[in-house]
Amino acid sequence: MTPSDPASRSPNAVDVAVGRKVRARRKELRVTQTSLTNAIGKTFQQIQKYEQGRNRVSASVLWEIACQLKAPIQYFFTEIPVESGFNAARDEGAREQRLTELFRALNKHEQEAVMHVIGCLLQPRT
Repeated sequence: MTPSDPASRSPNAVDVAVGRKVRARRKELRVTQTSLTNAIGKTFQQIQKYEQGRNRVSASVLWEIACQLKAPIQYFFTEIPVESGFNAARDEGAREQRLTELFRALNKHEQEAVMHVIGCLLQPRT
């Protein structure tokens, strides 16, 4: 198997977390996998793969599942693991946006000074 072979990759942490929430909600409502498959038009095996995180749930299928399980879509994302990188990427994006806003608020002379300071910080220390 090669790294690009889907069978060689481990499940994505977000897919696993979403699958667990689907399973938890389904069991909470005492809905069988068979009942859910009939309601959304997927196979029993497909529902198993979603719940185990082995297959990614598309947005449209997740919407159907959410409707059948009477849960808001955000319910399935409430326990996304930090190591998934999603939260880190969101925080990094927010920092970058704030930095950009602050930089744009400066005049050209101040922007040049900031760039000079950053350049100095990036110089290797000897």
